Amino acid sequence: MSAVSSPYPVPATPSELTDLAAFLIGNWQVKRTLLERSTGQNSDFDGILQFSPSADGGLRYHEEGTLLWGATEQVPADQHDQQPMLATLPRGTAAAGYRVPAKRDYLLRATDDPAVLDWYFDYGVFFHRLDLRSGHWTAEHPCSADLYRVDYTVLDPDQLEVVWDVAGPRKNQHIASSWTRIS
Repeated sequence: MSAVSSPYPVPATPSELTDLAAFLIGNWQVKRTLLERSTGQNSDFDGILQFSPSADGGLRYHEEGTLLWGATEQVPADQHDQQPMLATLPRGTAAAGYRVPAKRDYLLRATDDPAVLDWYFDYGVFFHRLDLRSGHWTAEHPCSADLYRVDYTVLDPDQLEVVWDVAGPRKNQHIASSWTRIS
């Protein structure tokens, strides 16, 4: 990935976060832990997240890195596309301790308010809205019978915490990510 830097100063406090795209643009180190509550297994992701400008005034989200899968059995093939916050896994992976390259792409589209972006899957389906003016945002996304609930928290101008709680008949997960700005 090439470095993308923001032409705007990074806000000192969340209350100054009036241009969300300007705040997010650039490269972030991502550390993520996924707890599968039903089995007690943890998986870890370490990678780089790049927010770059899109033609519509929003941002492109591209994340790639390495996933250390902690599950003790194979991930069923029909669940690979149902892990939006973890990564897209190749079919037939992932035994305990298996390391696999992982990546994910999203689109963040501009709204009438520069402090707010609408988050979409890369194939165009709406995911959730994001507004960090207060330094914190909670959103929900239903996925079949499961519910994804996310809490974003701005810890400082260069660090965000993103925590997902996924609950339903197919999933029971806690996914915690730390984003640290690197450029």
